[in-house]
Amino acid sequence: MKANNERGMTLVEILASLVILSLLIVSFLTFFPIVAKQNNISNEIMDATYIAQATMENIIDIKNDSRVYPTTVTNIKNLGFTLDSPTKKTYIKDQLYNNINYIILVDLKEPNNQMSHVIVKVFELSNTKKQRAQMETILWWENN
Repeated sequence: MKANNERGMTLVEILASLVILSLLIVSFLTFFPIVAKQNNISNEIMDATYIAQATMENIIDIKNDSRVYPTTVTNIKNLGFTLDSPTKKTYIKDQLYNNINYIILVDLKEPNNQMSHVIVKVFELSNTKKQRAQMETILWWENN
């Protein structure tokens, strides 16, 4: 009897390891497009949230400067907003941010007991049915 002193791998073992390795690589490669898409959506939501926050801060600054509702409404129009719905007191504005067009809606309720509810909504212009951000606050007004 001869002793089998050959060391190394056979062709079948090499092919089997290549098949297993290629299956692992292909399964990992399918995650990259999904992760990239989720990353883009997260960036759009962060941008929209930033726009909503900046708009809300502008409205609060205008309110603090004017202190009365009618003057604040006039100054909101001076920011580039147009009255979208006279009955609901909704103002609208388009804004380009990071090469994406957004629509900003500001719903400024009439004061009730010297307080009014403000809602800022941000939509992506390419798909206005998809809201990307919303911020709300309550403003206190001095007597008109």
